[in-house]
Amino acid sequence: MTLDALLFQALNGLASASGLFFVGAGLSLIFGVTRIVNMAHGSLYMLGIYIAYSIATKVGGGLGFWGSLLVAPLVVAALGALIEITLLRRIYQTPELFQLLATFAVLLVINDATLWIWGNEDLFGPRAPGLRGAVEILRPAGKALFQMLGVFAEFERSIIQERIAAGITRARARRAPGAARHSGGPN
Repeated sequence: MTLDALLFQALNGLASASGLFFVGAGLSLIFGVTRIVNMAHGSLYMLGIYIAYSIATKVGGGLGFWGSLLVAPLVVAALGALIEITLLRRIYQTPELFQLLATFAVLLVINDATLWIWGNEDLFGPRAPGLRGAVEILRPAGKALFQMLGVFAEFERSIIQERIAAGITRARARRAPGAARHSGGPN
């Protein structure tokens, strides 16, 4: 294997790992804050990509591509809010296995809907306007690595994370001296 091929594979692995890391960090954050095992989390990411693809190809040009990056997250956020209101609020107090099954059902519904709407063919979206020609690849890969490390370090050592976890999991910690000052809760 040549050095170029090895470097190409390493960057491919880094790009895949960064995507999986952000999905995993989101899943971990959702479970840590809401105590809901939301298996539909990744399906919402997938749905956002399909919606962005549809907008970019239907509208076309710079407005379609960059507009899809603004509109798709808003559509997915609205769907996430709808799922929260109609399903997740009803199962907060249920056992984790029931939560897992309910959100897995949402995952299956979203996956089947995307298969029905977009099919099972590979879809290739347009190239971002303004990114023509050669692209320097080491700088974005290094940036993704530093972003992953920064997010990990922030979650590991963040005092905000400790306060959120304490406020959710321990009622006694919420009543601790000084906790009301930061969380807005009663003394």
